[in-house]
Formats: sequence, C-alpha cells, structure tokens
Amino acid sequence: MKKLQQEHLEAVIEIVASSTADKMIDVLSEILTELPSEFNEVKLKFEDMQFSFNQCLEKTINKYVDD
Repeated sequence: MKKLQQEHLEAVIEIVASSTADKMIDVLSEILTELPSEFNEVKLKFEDMQFSFNQCLEKTINKYVDD
C-alpha cells in the first residue's frame, strides 16, 4: 500500500512540475514574440527547446495514464 501511495505521489509531483514548466514556457514564448527580428536565432533555439519539452511532457503523462 505504501509503495502505491509513493508511486501516486511521484506521479502527481512529476505532472505538476511539468505543468508548471509548461506555463513558464508559454510566458517565455509570449515574451519572445515581442522581441525584434535581431533575436530570431534565440527564438528558433527556444522553439526547439519547447518542442523537446512538449515531447517529454507527453511521455511523462503517458507514462502514468497508460499504466
């Protein structure tokens, strides 16, 4: 029973942390859209990072939803 509770707690913590990071990424994305074209390289790097994060978030959620 304790192991199940621990696994459930770990899942909740991981999903909440991912959700919080997702919200921060959304805010950064909004900020970057306001920057002038000189920052296009930064914007592209951020978009790559955002894509990678979204893949990780999807894997995390699927890890707990599929079980």
